[in-house]
Amino acid sequence: MARPLTEFIQSQWLPWQSEPLWPHLSGVGHRVLSHDEATGATSALLRFPPGWVANAAPTCILHEELYALDGAVSVNSVFFPADYYGFLPAGFPRQRSTAPEGCVALAFYTPATAQHEADYDHSRWVPRTDVFSAIWPAAEQQHGLDLAAHHARARVLWTDPDDGAQTLIVGYPPVWHAATIETQNVDAEYYLLAGDCTISGRGTMTPGGYIWRPKGTTRAPMSSRTGTVFLIRTHGGPLAMTATGTGPVDTTAALDCAIPPKTAARISDGPYAAKGTA
Repeated sequence: MARPLTEFIQSQWLPWQSEPLWPHLSGVGHRVLSHDEATGATSALLRFPPGWVANAAPTCILHEELYALDGAVSVNSVFFPADYYGFLPAGFPRQRSTAPEGCVALAFYTPATAQHEADYDHSRWVPRTDVFSAIWPAAEQQHGLDLAAHHARARVLWTDPDDGAQTLIVGYPPVWHAATIETQNVDAEYYLLAGDCTISGRGTMTPGGYIWRPKGTTRAPMSSRTGTVFLIRTHGGPLAMTATGTGPVDTTAALDCAIPPKTAARISDGPYAAKGTA
């Protein structure tokens, strides 16, 4: 089953789960943000405890993307401190992984078109990228998405060589406003790294907020008071929108999130904790 609309949850509403998300993550806590039951594709927060070590861990049969949010984790002596990104292809060997001081990381897991049990697809490997090591270029209009009109800056961290899907980071300045109503033309997920984002009819996200929008979903007008930094992962192609109209953003409206029932059932904190349903 494809992942249903999530717009939005705060990751802090979900409890940490102690059982390993995958065999190579023994001892690592997690919060699942979204999951595709048919393909195994999963987006999650990982919490590596201080002193965590894994020697000769099993390889992962899915592609794994890591974005360190706090602390640092290493894979084969390559360290990912906060705001570093890496792409580890399916079958990537893991001789030794550590988190001496602990780490919280955002992870995207996507299925491989072919499993590389004996080796991995070297062309997909991104050892690590310091996301803030350079000034992000000014965003351009592409595929109907006019980021430039909102003075946004964007940096592409990875592009799928098969279908053009991307992992990118996008930053908007304070007091930005996007009045357009748009149809999203690809599956895409968004994790709010910094700032705030008010979505018309939904409420205001803060850091740790997460969205999964399937292809064909309407994106309502949005705005921000302090600015916004999103980590975005698209699926099936680059981020693309078709404008269908315009509208206002009500920054005082009550919270009204779209949360899948299975996700809602796991919420243990925040305004939706007592409801247990979407």
